[in-house]
Amino acid sequence: MAESDAIAASAQPITEQALRASLRALGLRAGMTVLVHSSLSSLGWVCGGSTAVIRALLEHFPKLQIFATTHSPFVVAGLKAGQVHLLERDENGRVTATTNSEDVIGWTADEILRTMMGVDDPTDDSTAAAARELRELRDEGPRSTEEAEERRQHRMRELRQQVDRDLLAGGPWKKQRELFEQQFADALKEYQGSESLNQENG
Repeated sequence: MAESDAIAASAQPITEQALRASLRALGLRAGMTVLVHSSLSSLGWVCGGSTAVIRALLEHFPKLQIFATTHSPFVVAGLKAGQVHLLERDENGRVTATTNSEDVIGWTADEILRTMMGVDDPTDDSTAAAARELRELRDEGPRSTEEAEERRQHRMRELRQQVDRDLLAGGPWKKQRELFEQQFADALKEYQGSESLNQENG
């Protein structure tokens, strides 16, 4: 259900305070085990979305054990190490479970989708294609001729402007971003050095 449909179907927005009151009215108490299987839209128009629902459960019902299935990065965002259980099925049909070893705090939705949910390119096709081309050009290294290398560098600069920098930076992608920046700087320095050498010899 679209957000506009949820708003239209609701008499009033549901606040975090209203969620807590409703959960208490259902008999929810600290220390209980809760199984959650509900779409956000079935609750109505919730101010703050799924994050507000998670906060209502975690912050106001201490020691609550929650089992909730999700494909949404917004449900996982903000959880701490050991709170997320990732289920994966191998080629033989066997399911294995692992837990997150670090807090999912400060991560973008893209980072969660890539790192935890196995979505390689969680963006539109055009941006995903540009990011792939940028990685390929970077990995291929300098060209054999000055003209070809100049074309490669120009294309890499174009792609870097097109690709959302958030896809390459922050959270668990910070090291990858730093490595990318260093490789790009090294390639540019090498190109500029060879150009200077050619001018001296020319």
